[in-house]
Amino acid sequence: MLQDFQSNVKFNTHEMLVLIEDIAHSESAFGVNENGDIIFFNRRLVEKMKLEIGDEVYANCIPNFEDKRDDVKWRCLFVK
Repeated sequence: MLQDFQSNVKFNTHEMLVLIEDIAHSESAFGVNENGDIIFFNRRLVEKMKLEIGDEVYANCIPNFEDKRDDVKWRCLFVK
């Protein structure tokens, strides 16, 4: 029997203006915000939103995983 999974967890995201600076070989992307922080965009998000180098997007982000946070402070969950 299949059931719909309902989650009550809401991420507390930080919206920021981000300039896409690089598309990696893995098709993920990296951008920079107005504070100079680096933001990671996963491949699925890059493909779905057709992100390209030079694009400016409003990104809703959360802090990156602890082991990666020193190099890449944020990871994007969705863009507008």
